[in-house]
Amino acid sequence: MTLVICALGMNAQNTRVITGAVIDKNGNPLPNALVEATGGAESVTTDADGSFSIEVPVWLKSLTAKYAGLKDKKIKIQDKSNVLFEMKPKTGYWFLDAAYSLNFDEGEGFNRLGLMGGYLGNWGAYAKILFPLDRDVAIPSVTVGAIKQVAKPVYLYLGAGYSHVFNWDISDGEYIDADGGMFEAGAIFKLNKVNFSVGYAFSSDFDWVGDNHSIQVSVGYCF
Repeated sequence: MTLVICALGMNAQNTRVITGAVIDKNGNPLPNALVEATGGAESVTTDADGSFSIEVPVWLKSLTAKYAGLKDKKIKIQDKSNVLFEMKPKTGYWFLDAAYSLNFDEGEGFNRLGLMGGYLGNWGAYAKILFPLDRDVAIPSVTVGAIKQVAKPVYLYLGAGYSHVFNWDISDGEYIDADGGMFEAGAIFKLNKVNFSVGYAFSSDFDWVGDNHSIQVSVGYCF
């Protein structure tokens, strides 16, 4: 019995209880928000009124609150027994899309399939890699660029990079199959966790003899 009492006493000294609440920027309670020990295994979800109680190790330095669509919030808990998390909306999102490029030069160029990924914010950036589908060309096009938000669900992008060019050279009467540059511009639309884009791309070989034109689309997930 003495050993059991001692064990219970040691366990009580090694943990402590933190209480508090999670609210949004307007002071509204957030039910079912996740509150977890930062870097630890302990976690709870908030009640209907946004309140919580969690038992954590005495050495724990901070708690983190998480809620879908809002920024994670971390609060230091040294010398605190009650904390209030005020959650704010996310200002940016990472995204990853499947991308397709449809060439519209009749009998020239080739379609491409690949990936587009980056960060959507007031200002953001992206990278895109597309592999040729229509010809026996293993070299992908690679572009990078900037993204600018112009409305809550709408972003514009502008980029440049490398592309393989296939076109008819009128002066020499033969097809050009050469390295070149690509320039592209378009719009990205975000709908909850899903985003899609549509844009135009122009590519030319480095001698400016041949060029390709394409419509590019993508669809993917924001996180």
